[in-house]
Amino acid sequence: MPDVILKNVPGMAAATPVAVVQAATLTERVFKDQYVAHGLPCVIKGAVRHWPATRKWHDSAYLKRICGRQMVPFWPHENHVTRERIAPGVTSLPFADAVDRLDKAGAGAVGAIGCNPGTAEMAADLGGFSFFTEADLGRLRGVGCNHAFADVALGVGRYAAALRAST
Repeated sequence: MPDVILKNVPGMAAATPVAVVQAATLTERVFKDQYVAHGLPCVIKGAVRHWPATRKWHDSAYLKRICGRQMVPFWPHENHVTRERIAPGVTSLPFADAVDRLDKAGAGAVGAIGCNPGTAEMAADLGGFSFFTEADLGRLRGVGCNHAFADVALGVGRYAAALRAST
């Protein structure tokens, strides 16, 4: 996440540094043993470089074609820390309209579009992780990640707890 965003997060100045690792050299065993098993965060650089989404999703026309009519939540801000902070200003509109709002706002615009749960075409643009082959939406759903996009952190937390319990 860019420093321009992070510097505005309350408490960041006193935050503990987070490990930064390269996906190309991170093994699944190291990832599970050093991070997942201990509930430790890390930044994994290059983790999604191989995903088609990294190329295709820069094209607004492509995104609108594959999921333009789907109704999604749109937040005109990036206050996603708590439910109370995310709620103001949220609207529900077709994905294509949400993309148009961000495009019209121009460079530097802040906003977020939720995908509930996305489309088959979007899923096809995503790939896996060489360092975490167990990470897939089916397994996340199996341990309770049945929430809207804004609550994925809760499901991922439950998934990590289930992994820790199984090792």
